[in-house]
Amino acid sequence: MENQQMKNRHIINKGLLIPILFTLLLPPVCSLILGYEFSGQRVTHVPTAIVDHDNSTLSRNLTDKISLNDAFDIKYFGQENDVVKKLIESGEIATGIIIPKNFSSDMLNGQAPEILVIYDGTQMAMAGAVKTGISEVLGTIRSGYLLQVMQGKLNLTPAEAQNYIQPIAYTTRILGNPAKSTPTFILQGILVNIVQVAVFLLGIEMFDKKNKRFSAYFKKGIFCGLAGTLSAVGTLWIHINLFKSPFNGSAIPVLVLTVLNMTGMANIGILLSLLTKEKQLAVEFATLIMATLLLAGYTFPVVAMTDLFQKVSKFIPISYYVIPLRDVTLLGTTLQQVLPDIYWLLKFMLYTWLGILFACKFGELRSLISSFISTRRGKEAKEV
Repeated sequence: MENQQMKNRHIINKGLLIPILFTLLLPPVCSLILGYEFSGQRVTHVPTAIVDHDNSTLSRNLTDKISLNDAFDIKYFGQENDVVKKLIESGEIATGIIIPKNFSSDMLNGQAPEILVIYDGTQMAMAGAVKTGISEVLGTIRSGYLLQVMQGKLNLTPAEAQNYIQPIAYTTRILGNPAKSTPTFILQGILVNIVQVAVFLLGIEMFDKKNKRFSAYFKKGIFCGLAGTLSAVGTLWIHINLFKSPFNGSAIPVLVLTVLNMTGMANIGILLSLLTKEKQLAVEFATLIMATLLLAGYTFPVVAMTDLFQKVSKFIPISYYVIPLRDVTLLGTTLQQVLPDIYWLLKFMLYTWLGILFACKFGELRSLISSFISTRRGKEAKEV
């Protein structure tokens, strides 16, 4: 009998080996793949078409400056507007710049010529890079033109003319992400979301129909949480050290946030499997767990959501994990500053343990009732 139990335990452990390896290895592998994919950091050399209807010295100067800006990769010069739309639809370019016919004369007469910039709305990352690049080029052209006008017509020195053009000087400073890199802030959340989904699935795999003891599931939840923490730490290490993602904070708040979130997610997996009593049914909730990143305010700000989803986001665990995690790594936020998020995740973890405790006790009670009814029916059958 004892040998049979040992054999069954060995089979169970062997069955868990694949989910454990899946949790430990898949997220770091994803970190390597996505890290290499986004290693360029910034979007540059956007395929661009230029239509110059003016063909003047000033318009050619503008096209030269656009060509020299690393945001653009000029694929087409021409005179027809319709070609730009066709090239965007065919995927050959992502943006088109159309210079009007009277561009130079309007500039010289003090009027404001309108340059049309057409974006491929399906590739907003490229559109953002183009907006920044075209603003830089047009700002340079405009400042140079106004300097020449003021020096020529008003007989001002370059310094005096500069003060008239820009009477208020300003500088910008981007904290946490000075390179304005999309992968720097977006990949981190995607990767730890993969980890938490894997931990959730691992928690489901810990379900055992024959075992309804809370102590066993308590230990399993901790084990899954630590496995998820190890996976998340390895994933972030690859992201930070191999692909030079900024890390400006301390490792302590990162570890505390990760342990609490991953343990809570493992407990959710265990709880759902206890309630549904079927692993396959519980696994179907994995898609919902993955989608919570979209509601957390990580990829789209909560303040821009409708009132309903602003309220919903307050009950999503990953909201209290990925956003403070990003603040710690990029802004250098301290442990003291993320304490409210830690308290929320701590309560989340405790509530999931309470849920597992009640589910186990309810399961034991139901087993006792079923056993009592079966015994009673058996006695009645014998009496008959």
